[in-house]
Amino acid sequence: MSFISFNWDKHFIFAIIYWALEICVRLPMYIQWDYFSMSKSDVQNEYIFVILLNISDLLSIFLVLYIKCAFRRKKDGNNKLTKENTGGVELIYKDIENIKSNHFWKKMILVSLLSYFSRSLYWISYAISGANNEEVSHQLQKDVVNTFDILMRYIFSIFILRTIIHKHRILSITLIFCGFVILLPADFLLINGKDEISMATTLFYVGILVLISISLPLEDTIIKQLLSDSYILPEYLMFLRGIFEAIIIICITPILYYSFGIKWTIYFEKKHIITIIVYTLSSFVKSYFLIKIIYHFSSQSVSFLVISESVTGSINEIIEFIKDENKEPLDILLLILEMIGILIIAFATLLYDEVIIIKKWKLDENVKSGIISRGEEDMIKLKELELARISTFDENNSPTENIISPQEKSIVDDINYEE
Repeated sequence: MSFISFNWDKHFIFAIIYWALEICVRLPMYIQWDYFSMSKSDVQNEYIFVILLNISDLLSIFLVLYIKCAFRRKKDGNNKLTKENTGGVELIYKDIENIKSNHFWKKMILVSLLSYFSRSLYWISYAISGANNEEVSHQLQKDVVNTFDILMRYIFSIFILRTIIHKHRILSITLIFCGFVILLPADFLLINGKDEISMATTLFYVGILVLISISLPLEDTIIKQLLSDSYILPEYLMFLRGIFEAIIIICITPILYYSFGIKWTIYFEKKHIITIIVYTLSSFVKSYFLIKIIYHFSSQSVSFLVISESVTGSINEIIEFIKDENKEPLDILLLILEMIGILIIAFATLLYDEVIIIKKWKLDENVKSGIISRGEEDMIKLKELELARISTFDENNSPTENIISPQEKSIVDDINYEE
């Protein structure tokens, strides 16, 4: 028996594509930031990204229209189910619309508010701290935020979604903690002593930005509730979030503009236009796949997607290390430790979501595949016991006859079929 097995799910392809897009888009942001800088003000530049992310949500209208057309074609070939042709039995889902009217819209508005707040925290952090991109945009800042993000996802899943913590999940959380114990000190030592990085400004900036590690996981947790309880498809939820967030942006932007007397310093060159198109389209695909991951797995499964940002940062660190002429042996060791930490965290998140299963120390007992397997074995044993009971009963009452009743034949056929 193998020590580890990989429980492949066809929907895991969404995570792979998300990782590929994250690396392909974010790496150029680290290497050629001027392509993504459309303003001399980091505050205004980040606000542009808020608008672009909202546009990417609104692009889901094409998915909604496609689904509506597909459903309409199917509906034309089916008759409507009525109370008459159900024998007068009331349908158990008849009150779904009432449930939506009472709870759905409140949660949907909350999701949109959290989304706008999470996306706005970058420009808010720049505005309050007075930092610039060169001072605070580094691996330590990103890994600190991601650490709290992953931690809060597990906390919300336990206390809001009531996720049961079994032995394999305890091991997963422990491994995640160990991974960050390795990762964060390595990040700190790598940036320590760099002239362009201000540690005091970084701490102030991160102290504000870390609020995203609460708002974003909370948003994804509520999204999971909506997907599970309100029977809404990811495409519809994404589009509704885009509409509500667009209304928020339209209302708040003029208030911010006139309240602070902002002077626009925005410029668009050809390279910026191309960047905007690529960024918006990739953000649309990433946002859609993120919601699909939540839909098919869970809100804490997004932790595996969050790790992709840290991986991209580490790739950038390696590229800068290769370019650096004044290499130090310690930097090589720190980069290796950083990658080890990231790999441990990635492994732990897959273990938590039962994509990776450890088949030792009873760590596979309470995974879904293990529960299903035990259920099938129990069904076979029950049928065998029932057959033995019937055989004993017939022997006691008709010892001279060798007739198999229809009930016995059915049980025997079931056992033979499963064997």
